[in-house]
Amino acid sequence: MMREFIQENRGKHFLQEVIRSKKDLENKDSIGRTALVESFQLNRYFHAKILLDQGADPSVVWDNKSIANLAIQSKRTEMIKLAAMFQPGMEVLNHISNKCLTNSN
Repeated sequence: MMREFIQENRGKHFLQEVIRSKKDLENKDSIGRTALVESFQLNRYFHAKILLDQGADPSVVWDNKSIANLAIQSKRTEMIKLAAMFQPGMEVLNHISNKCLTNSN
């Protein structure tokens, strides 16, 4: 049910579903994505924020990409800021500064 809410961009009962299914936050789908990865992949800020606030692992990696990588790929500032708030270390800032330096030439 949690995945359907993310995919269909439905939020009305999402928080309740996450709380009810808290033990399943790190479950992976058939291609190895957690709900958090999927929410970053689909640029679903509301869903990603709830998952992170409810304890989803922000250091999750899928297809060699962290949530920071997925956020940067999306080029959506709010997703990058969200990843920066929860991503361990300075990974997001390093990626952004490297990207800016590369693009400035």
